[in-house]
Amino acid sequence: MGTSLSRFLLLLFIPLLLLGGEKICPRCGAVNPEDAKFCWKCGAPLDEEEEYIICPKCGFKNPKGAKFCARCGAPLVEEKKEEKFIICPKCGFKNPPGAKFCARCGAPLVKEEKAEESKKDENLERILQEIEGLKKEIKGLKKMWLMEEMKRKEKEKKMMDTMLYLGMGAFCLGYVLGFIIAE
Repeated sequence: MGTSLSRFLLLLFIPLLLLGGEKICPRCGAVNPEDAKFCWKCGAPLDEEEEYIICPKCGFKNPKGAKFCARCGAPLVEEKKEEKFIICPKCGFKNPPGAKFCARCGAPLVKEEKAEESKKDENLERILQEIEGLKKEIKGLKKMWLMEEMKRKEKEKKMMDTMLYLGMGAFCLGYVLGFIIAE
């Protein structure tokens, strides 16, 4: 009985494969002829494109609202068709894409790309100014460090000179005392 059912299904699907066209039911995954309006297995409608999310990995039509593909398990992303309006900087009116002047107040419109570029340019300019400020601060700190280092070396030299003079004085004193005692 199981073999006769599989033979029947094979005979049913051979014409579908030979004809080349097929529709896959998003509800049950059954293969249907290309011109079918409803699934032969579960009765689900097949022609309503808006009710499906097509898997970007395997092309399977999944029911709307599905998060993962029923065939391969890949995550599904619903396409959102949102028009990008150009917001008027003067009055805030939403103008259609491609508009160069505001439909409400007539003010010239800045494209989002240019606005984003100008924001990036402003941020870059601010960062460059901060870098310049830091460079000046580093130069000032470097000058302070060099001056402190020079002062430290000058003190060290004076101390060495003092020790040298004291040592020479002690030597001379000992030399003189040595003559005095020897006599």
